[in-house]
Amino acid sequence: MIPFRYIGGELVCEGDGVMAANKRAVILRVMGMHTRNAKDHACFDTGGLLLEFEDGDLQVWPYVNEDIRLLQRNVVGTKEQGTD
Repeated sequence: MIPFRYIGGELVCEGDGVMAANKRAVILRVMGMHTRNAKDHACFDTGGLLLEFEDGDLQVWPYVNEDIRLLQRNVVGTKEQGTD
């Protein structure tokens, strides 16, 4: 699995607080390519990130670009990528 990384090179982890498209969100799940979770979220071939926004909206993003910026790490409960 190719790990998801922010533009600055930091590894994307579950529980990260981010700014995504100018809205605050939390990374709920990091899904590797060809995993059960990726299949369940319609990103089987690419993998993706499940984000929950402050307004409760859930979105799957199949990539990390300049629209997603790390704000803070959630040290408690943070899970490394590829363990799904």
